[in-house]
Amino acid sequence: MNNTNNFYGNVTGVQIQQGTVNSDQKQNFLEEFDYEKVFQIIRKIKKYDPMFDEEYGQLASEMRDKLSEIERLLKERENPSKIKVLLGDIKNLSLGVAGSVIASGIAGLLPMG
Repeated sequence: MNNTNNFYGNVTGVQIQQGTVNSDQKQNFLEEFDYEKVFQIIRKIKKYDPMFDEEYGQLASEMRDKLSEIERLLKERENPSKIKVLLGDIKNLSLGVAGSVIASGIAGLLPMG
């Protein structure tokens, strides 16, 4: 009996057992979410708050709301997936602001994409 495995994309975390019948394996991934690092990023972004109205226009209040929500979630050590979604929203807002040096810098601070 021959087995052939073809991978046509990312295979991170894949384990293959060869020559075994009816077996299983468990994998545990312990990637800790760095709440403090995200807190530092949010603090850096909030330093530019006085310029949000000029840089983001009508989106300034949405930007502020999302930053406040992230701070709340970080303080409560909420599920990282909620925080990552909001970070992605902030990045998208910043990428949508054409020609803004501040927004471009903020987008560059956020690794989530």
